[in-house]
Amino acid sequence: RDLGTKEKDVVKAAYYQREVQFGEQQLKELKTEPQCYHTMSGYDLVLHNWSDLKGWSITFRFLSDIVQLDASWRTDPEVRLGLLDLMKSVSKEWE
Repeated sequence: RDLGTKEKDVVKAAYYQREVQFGEQQLKELKTEPQCYHTMSGYDLVLHNWSDLKGWSITFRFLSDIVQLDASWRTDPEVRLGLLDLMKSVSKEWE
């Protein structure tokens, strides 16, 4: 490996380490004080790591869970059907 590749690997490893720490911090907050959890942090975590998380069903379960925590989201049947349509279109990208 050349020096440039090694430096890129170090930068990438540091990035993922920060994201893991951010995720661990969120998990701790969700376990101890879910009523104080800032759902935007969960959305940010998923968005920043979409390329790694997009193919996993747990990603969508996590998003579904934080939507339930977020009191500002509407949960009527019409909105749920819209979400289902959105999830179907996103999951087509996996194929």
